Amino acid sequence: MLVANPHIGALAFPGRVIPWDGPVWGSLFADDGPSIDLVHALVSCDCVVAYLTSPSVEVEQRLRDSCPGDVLLADPRPPETGHCHISSHLLAPLRGRVAVADPLPRIRAPLPTLSEPRSHGVIVHPGGGGQHKCWPASRFAELIAQLCDHGADVAVLLGPVEADRGIGSELAQRVPVFRPQSPLKLAARLASAKLFVGNDSGPGHVAAAVGTPVITLFGPTQAPVWRPIGRSCRVIRAPDGDLATIEVSEVRDLVLNTLERLP
Repeated sequence: MLVANPHIGALAFPGRVIPWDGPVWGSLFADDGPSIDLVHALVSCDCVVAYLTSPSVEVEQRLRDSCPGDVLLADPRPPETGHCHISSHLLAPLRGRVAVADPLPRIRAPLPTLSEPRSHGVIVHPGGGGQHKCWPASRFAELIAQLCDHGADVAVLLGPVEADRGIGSELAQRVPVFRPQSPLKLAARLASAKLFVGNDSGPGHVAAAVGTPVITLFGPTQAPVWRPIGRSCRVIRAPDGDLATIEVSEVRDLVLNTLERLP
């Protein structure tokens, strides 16, 4: 059982997803306490791992009263100091309780079959949740143009965030654009690509988890903590955290060199 955003949680292929912002999980924090539905869900659990930024003593006690097994509480935020990767930080509560043979994030279950007959070699994602973490869209447009001139097969990934910011028109002049309707379809598309190039954002982690090589551009955020980890993941870090200082030629050369080494 997983408490999460149902669309994102589906990537873990859990037996059941309880929406984190729905009434069932929300009842844990209500004045009158957990609902019958939540109690029934928790009573069958051998262990509950709850990542809460500021759990109260009352909430912790409600979990312990409802779950017959272990209740482990943890802060999902990594320490402000140090370079522990976020995946290791999130696994920390389970150490000594659950054997984790492979600590790398993986999406292992069968993904949806794509309706399109072919995939593209390089998928470029110019967006991200935080605009301060994004390389200028004009640089991505120039990168795509230069990659096409070198014969690379390129497609652009765009989502709702990019649409809200008006990103996409100049990027789509030379290459196809795709907008997956769910995280599962995104994972399927990324699994069929040779290489993913993007900012510090979620799709890069999904690409790494399905085994696709990744190149991520990092600015103000800490790459040792937030970088995608997987079979072949590379990082370009901006000097002084200023993404505008990353030159197109540096990204282009790394993309082309990576493609040359891939089978």
